Amino acid sequence: MVAAAGDVTIVRGAERSAAKIGAEVRSGDVVQLGEQSNAQIYFTDSSVVALRPETEFRIRDYAFQAQQPETGHAFFNLIKGGTRTVTGLIGRRNRESYSVDTPVATIGHTRHSLRPRA
Repeated sequence: MVAAAGDVTIVRGAERSAAKIGAEVRSGDVVQLGEQSNAQIYFTDSSVVALRPETEFRIRDYAFQAQQPETGHAFFNLIKGGTRTVTGLIGRRNRESYSVDTPVATIGHTRHSLRPRA
């Protein structure tokens, strides 16, 4: 499901459609953002992908079934632009089953603790 602001397009094969709130994305789709546009993609394993302006992002192959979470996989391509991701159940269960391929990348990882400080 997509939350979009600005010029956000879903390209599915030869079809191009404006991404509206709640639009569904599928394996093979490319999400394209124009200037001053943002989008967030929410996946069924609770992962979130936030896309920055002037980004192209391909959902190369995504599959998840809550009844069989161990068989899920999420493979993406950042064609251009910028993204932030929060992995869901797929990435937490098996890192081999989750990847974002990029031409060039700067990657950061943050781990937050929910324990109160003394």
